[in-house]
Amino acid sequence: MPELTTSIAKTKPRGDAQLFSHVFRGEKGEQLAITLLRIDGREREVEQLVQEWYATLERSLLRAEEEPYERLEGTLKELNGLLKGTLISGNVQEVNGIVALWDGTSSLHIAQAGRAEAYLTRKGSTVQVTESAGTSREHAQFLHISSGSIQEGDVVILCTERLLRVMTSAQMTQLIRRRGEALEGIRDILEAEKEAGVIAILAHPVRDQTEAPLPSALPRHRNKGASFLDRMKAKRSSAAALRRSVKVPSWNFLKSFRGAQHSFGETIATLQRRVRKFFEDLQHPTR
Repeated sequence: MPELTTSIAKTKPRGDAQLFSHVFRGEKGEQLAITLLRIDGREREVEQLVQEWYATLERSLLRAEEEPYERLEGTLKELNGLLKGTLISGNVQEVNGIVALWDGTSSLHIAQAGRAEAYLTRKGSTVQVTESAGTSREHAQFLHISSGSIQEGDVVILCTERLLRVMTSAQMTQLIRRRGEALEGIRDILEAEKEAGVIAILAHPVRDQTEAPLPSALPRHRNKGASFLDRMKAKRSSAAALRRSVKVPSWNFLKSFRGAQHSFGETIATLQRRVRKFFEDLQHPTR
């Protein structure tokens, strides 16, 4: 049976931001759910919201009898009611959250609210597999579920913040290839940008994997006296210049609760086709 390894890291809290994470396991141990939260607000009200959030996930997501997708759908409706009531009260200013459910066999279901996002790294490419509704308080709702099959070697990054604001998808791929340094690298970059957030990495290990050679742009030997962020400065500078000069189209991978579920594999194939066409257009003299 396929298995997912999970690892979580948090930045330093900033201002009124409070950071939370929790991993839930099904009674038989095969199912796994994870939630990440960044909540800005008064401590007492934030703690109450987190307690109700966790209780809802425990009761509705892991103990209900429906299929995983239906259970997640029902749970998200309950969480939306909780979010609406909490934000109307005014004691909590902002909520950015993400919920992921692994069915224990091959499928992963992900939903996000606020600025939270999820990314899939597969076969050397990284793409965003969630879509934000907006940044204002009224958009702190779960609107879509992203679902797909997880393959050997896949890595899913969950974060309460929009990583594409501070790094490129190519940088994420490089970080994932360095394995043990991925969480450290993402956290360093967020903290350098004065962002507070929680990051989780879900990985489906490859059996009998041997380490592939890394690109020469990222040296194998670490300077133990320098942070990961220091070692990435040159690459971030060039990547930032590319991001300013090229407008990346937005991808609509998500479906509403009752819509058809999209495939992670289709996401990768679509990206690769569009990237090839983009560079062909650049090279064509009449386009």
